[in-house]
Amino acid sequence: EITALSSSGTTLSLALSDPTALNFPVSTITISVSGQPCTINTGSTLAALTCSMATNTDSTAILVAGQVTPLISVPTYGIVGLAAGVNALSVPLTTSSLSVSTGGNNGGILVSLFGTGFPLDTSKLAITVCSNKATIKAVTNIKAEFYLPSCGSTGSQNVGVQVGSLTNSAQSFSYVDGST
Repeated sequence: EITALSSSGTTLSLALSDPTALNFPVSTITISVSGQPCTINTGSTLAALTCSMATNTDSTAILVAGQVTPLISVPTYGIVGLAAGVNALSVPLTTSSLSVSTGGNNGGILVSLFGTGFPLDTSKLAITVCSNKATIKAVTNIKAEFYLPSCGSTGSQNVGVQVGSLTNSAQSFSYVDGST
């Protein structure tokens, strides 16, 4: 069981208990976080381990928004679960800026949305503008590229982002008349 779990920057700290006294060596454990490898860097006992999480191009940890539980595998024995009272990591979905914030209401503009917590799979991300679903071209954990959908009106519209049950609409796009 995972008896303690926390993260700071790109370091994941955890403790494991071995209630069945299997006495497996730390070197046999594999850890992944948000589907990415976490390299064990300290800890010779199960009671105090740290690992380095995979990073984005800006050196932040790759963490997908939502409740994140590291996947810890022990060969022969299986997957390690959370002990009662230990919470998963809570990763927020944030947006910080758009590469383009004004354009024609005929849509079609390629826009980059910057933030954190984006999934690495485009099918797990939804972006809407002017109540229309955007076509997502590519996504990393900190940037989503999408084609702006058309809009029947002009003016400011929220850019809605959804990952699982989490949403964020902190950014807006200003549509102008695109007929010219």
